[in-house]
Amino acid sequence: MMSPQDVKTTILLADGTRTILDLEKSFFRREQYNVHTATGAREVFDLAVKHQPDILFMGAELCDMCGAEMCLRLKAHPSLCRLAVVLLVQPNMPDQLLRCQRAGCDDILQRPPRRHQFLQAIEKHLQVPRRAAPRVQVHMHVKYREPSGEHDLTHYSVNVSTGGFFIETRAPLPVDTPLRLEFTIPGHVNPICCQGRVAWINALDESRTKRLPEGMGVQFIGLTLEDMAVIRAFVMRSLVVPDW
Repeated sequence: MMSPQDVKTTILLADGTRTILDLEKSFFRREQYNVHTATGAREVFDLAVKHQPDILFMGAELCDMCGAEMCLRLKAHPSLCRLAVVLLVQPNMPDQLLRCQRAGCDDILQRPPRRHQFLQAIEKHLQVPRRAAPRVQVHMHVKYREPSGEHDLTHYSVNVSTGGFFIETRAPLPVDTPLRLEFTIPGHVNPICCQGRVAWINALDESRTKRLPEGMGVQFIGLTLEDMAVIRAFVMRSLVVPDW
């Protein structure tokens, strides 16, 4: 018998641009989801009726209808009215944002689409816990600094995923400390620069895991899609079991 944990969440992705759909679909390749895609209004409706998805991420413009109008039609349908609809809007387009707000959608995200925002929306609207991102071991030079700091600190990573990395240090910073990060993925020339935050610490007096040295787990914030793709490609090539 299938347990509740084995039941997959069904996601419908809709956008008028196929390349955007392919990008969004890649967010869920490592997750336990059934994912369907559509570019037009009829396709959205037919897939929604057939598969009864748990959540729909839809661009503000389909190939033949605006997302706000499609949302209104779905919410008016007796078998689809409870479908969680998340619309994606372009920044600095107040008219588009207003149309989406008036359409009765459940949430609105700004483009460009980012994986962590999609997963947060799923957690928010479906109470589905997020699976840990695959993580691989890597000894990588990392520079970081607090926003108010005058000098960079330099240490080495123990592992990395698209969500963050663990930095080995005998002086971990407090949880929730914001950081400016700079590091270079092995095999690449250009460094990745982004924001981050200390998510947890591994100290000798309160060690959370014996498999890791003293240090801190750092969450990435605001990774570009290009940088995320670089990290994901490295992780997939390395094929190492996650550490934390």
